[in-house]
Amino acid sequence: MSVADLGPLDWRIAITDSNGRPTPEFQRRWATQRSNNNLINDTTFGTGAPTGTPDNDGTGYIDTSTTPYQVYIGFNGTWHHVGVVNFVDLQDAPHTYTGSGLKLVRVNSGATAVEFAGVTSVLDSIGSTQGDILYRDAANWAVLAPGTLGQVLTSGGASANPTWSASGASGLVLISRVTTSGSQSNVTFSTIPGTYQDLMIVITGAATIAAVNDTISCQFNGDTAAHYSGNTMIKSGSSSVGGPDAVNASAAILGYLPGSTGVANDNSISQCRIGHYANTSFNKTVSSVGTIRNANSANNLFEVQTSYWWTSTAAITSIKIFPTASNFVNGSVVSLYGIS
Repeated sequence: MSVADLGPLDWRIAITDSNGRPTPEFQRRWATQRSNNNLINDTTFGTGAPTGTPDNDGTGYIDTSTTPYQVYIGFNGTWHHVGVVNFVDLQDAPHTYTGSGLKLVRVNSGATAVEFAGVTSVLDSIGSTQGDILYRDAANWAVLAPGTLGQVLTSGGASANPTWSASGASGLVLISRVTTSGSQSNVTFSTIPGTYQDLMIVITGAATIAAVNDTISCQFNGDTAAHYSGNTMIKSGSSSVGGPDAVNASAAILGYLPGSTGVANDNSISQCRIGHYANTSFNKTVSSVGTIRNANSANNLFEVQTSYWWTSTAAITSIKIFPTASNFVNGSVVSLYGIS
């Protein structure tokens, strides 16, 4: 069993030999202890960085006014701050993990300390706008800012950055959809993007009117003046009936909704296409097709077609759709699509 070395005054060794002279082992231990004493020197405690000249090389000083404490060592007549390399200037390094689980450590915005930060906070330093998309470019992580309404994210393939485009492929892109509630009087789509070729509106539902049906009206860009002209064709069985022509009306007709005195729980569907809606050289053309029945009997099952023109060359940026003489039955659905 090994025994701790108690230094030169260890009772287990002889201090002098039979002639009264120091033994070689005592002399060796005495020299070692004196060398250690010279290396250790004194360590003092204080508040603030040490001032003046250290007494000897190896003299220590601990500043207790900081968290954690700062250590200084005297050497060649100068005090030297002892710390982790490259972090000796940090004044407020985290010294507790309480409440910091699963967080990251980063240098603070003033480059004066390190701090704990959540993942969201770290990513916010790259981009913090709602709709931002994080991606990797050729050299760094970057943010793709939000696109405009109706755009879709398109990959550029390997070695290229993603981009926004009008649509990812030809066909329909849903821009917005509204399910009505509270006997809603109208559905209005605002700030429609001008990035598509055509628009399509699909309307399914019913009207609150106390009649067998109500027409579906439409106005563009808030225009309520006499700028709409068109006609309606209604087909039942093998016969077709020309509907009323409208010249200089205040709205376009898109189709019909069943009313409260028609077939119980019935609804209708109308599909409307608006061509070249963002063009500013031509008046706008509106064409729709739909179905409705006034009763569950022969000659009361109808296919409806309408064609209308809006006498304006303005790009269409908003559309208001409404039952002409009543409101929507709750649960009616109006959808707006872009066609590339």
